[in-house]
Amino acid sequence: MMLSDPSTFAPDWFSHPGITINAVLQRRELDINDFSDLASWNQKRTRDLLQGQLKIDADIASTLSKHIGSSPAFWLQRQKDFDSDLQRCANQIKEQQADAFLSNLPIKEMKKHGWLPTASNDLSSILQFFDISGIDDWSAKYEAKEKAVAFRQSPTYSSEPNSTLVWLRQAERAATLVRCGSWDKDKFVSNLTAMRAFAKMKDPAAFLPKLIKLCAECGVAVVFVRAPKGCRASGATQFINADKAMIVLSFRYLSDDHFWFTFFHEAAHLILHDKRALFIEDGSEVTGQEEQEANDFSRNVLVPTQYVPEMESLPSNFRSIVRFALKIGISPGIVVGQLQHAGCLRPNQLNSLKRRFNWDQLALAF
Repeated sequence: MMLSDPSTFAPDWFSHPGITINAVLQRRELDINDFSDLASWNQKRTRDLLQGQLKIDADIASTLSKHIGSSPAFWLQRQKDFDSDLQRCANQIKEQQADAFLSNLPIKEMKKHGWLPTASNDLSSILQFFDISGIDDWSAKYEAKEKAVAFRQSPTYSSEPNSTLVWLRQAERAATLVRCGSWDKDKFVSNLTAMRAFAKMKDPAAFLPKLIKLCAECGVAVVFVRAPKGCRASGATQFINADKAMIVLSFRYLSDDHFWFTFFHEAAHLILHDKRALFIEDGSEVTGQEEQEANDFSRNVLVPTQYVPEMESLPSNFRSIVRFALKIGISPGIVVGQLQHAGCLRPNQLNSLKRRFNWDQLALAF
């Protein structure tokens, strides 16, 4: 049944129209795929609209009216009111403050990845991206997270805290569009066996949608966001509200062994650690007990403890590793990665057994 009046979904004054649309879709239990089919749009167009990157024009207003409800005039006015409020907030920020604020953000990278409109006012776009009304609002919402990210930075590597913060924010934006059940830790744990079975599959288009679905059933939004320049993160975990967790993965190394180790590492944080904490896997030297526990958990899921002695005594040849991988139900590349980590193989040894991904291939999967 179509809701007749989306205007009853009245979010705060500064929210973009996509939030209203997404609220209606969630109430009707429709996801991006469902609405894209209804509107005869591709998923990118729908996602851009829901994230506020695509403005409502007459054609879009007509489509929304037809498939969601209310009048085209309501949707056009919703966009107009938001644009006016956004511009008013931008105008209240002094030019010198704005320049200093923007200079600390990877604007070019954000546009490159499609997170900001290429032809737009940078300040207004950034306010919208971070869902803030001004620089003071930034401090209130992001200062604690900014400090947590900065704490993770390793002196060994060049890394930009704000690039990581931008990556996390884009992940949050993507996670809000993933329709999930409520967080169910027991169900998530019980689903790990099925998730592990995907680790022997070759094609991301085959296993990623299944992984996303299994996690969503447990209240976990799994999203994939490419890391911008200056961000070394391969994964992160946080609860975005009391009932919904987020795992974000960057496919930083584009190999199956690293992807699956990172996924189960992040899953471990949800199962073992404080719901209030933000966990970032970024190659940092700052590890600590929780990171070690997550590493151990991931290794034990991929190669159960009883198989470790056999794995570490394998002959260093293709046939032995492939046979062992088949025996325990994972890909040969994961076995190679674990042997390299254990020091049983050199870092450059047998890497051809690892499955490599590329972003064109991954784009078809999610």
